[in-house]
Amino acid sequence: MSSTRDELRHVTLGSPFTPEVPLGSTRDILITCHVSATGKGKLHGSPECRTLRSAASVNQIDVPFGEAVARLCPSCRWPLPTDSLILRSAPL
Repeated sequence: MSSTRDELRHVTLGSPFTPEVPLGSTRDILITCHVSATGKGKLHGSPECRTLRSAASVNQIDVPFGEAVARLCPSCRWPLPTDSLILRSAPL
């Protein structure tokens, strides 16, 4: 199924998804994240997250959802296509 990239829904992923939640087929879906230049710490849905304000620089990276879950910022919202499998499987 093709994605409707023009239609986005901004959702919090860091609270409903935890490492304990089975991810199934969403595990390999790439999500765009923002992280401090050190690459350490939380992954953010926006470079404007208040937690990143103190970072000297911010990088944008694509991370498989299964790898990102444990590091998702609980305050950020990620723009996802409305037909994203992540949205359909989310305990939102």
